[in-house]
Amino acid sequence: MTKILKCKLPALILAVVTLLSFQTSAAQPSINDMQTCQGLIDFITLKLENLPSKYDESDVEIVQKGLSIYNQYIQNTFVSPGLLKFSKGNQNQANALQKQVDIYKEKVVNNYQNQYPYNKLSKGFVKSLNECTQKAVPAGNDLEILKTSFVKMIELIKNR
Repeated sequence: MTKILKCKLPALILAVVTLLSFQTSAAQPSINDMQTCQGLIDFITLKLENLPSKYDESDVEIVQKGLSIYNQYIQNTFVSPGLLKFSKGNQNQANALQKQVDIYKEKVVNNYQNQYPYNKLSKGFVKSLNECTQKAVPAGNDLEILKTSFVKMIELIKNR
């Protein structure tokens, strides 16, 4: 591991934890932004499922748990209510829109897979995911679990 990487990772951990701690009062994020974040989460989850055995399984599970909770938070807080609002309360229309969101997320995953075909984690994934958390920050225990998953993800990158 290079000296630069050793110096930057602790700073990145601190930056991630600090940024996750701040909850913004800015406007609610768009459904488009959130579905892109969900696609990123799906992609990282896929990477985690296919990591070589040299990665500690319990650490991978911690990351997966945090990502799953964050994905549910995005879905339940922004996407589902946003689609229902957009469809003026018509649940059937909201369900049809959700199918379109799911198709878009699959395209996001495919684009990431084409760009990052290797089976390892990247600091770029953490950076992109952190950008999502700046738009939509969970609270309470969900935030703590997400913070822990970020730290574990960075440790996995560092120890590869």
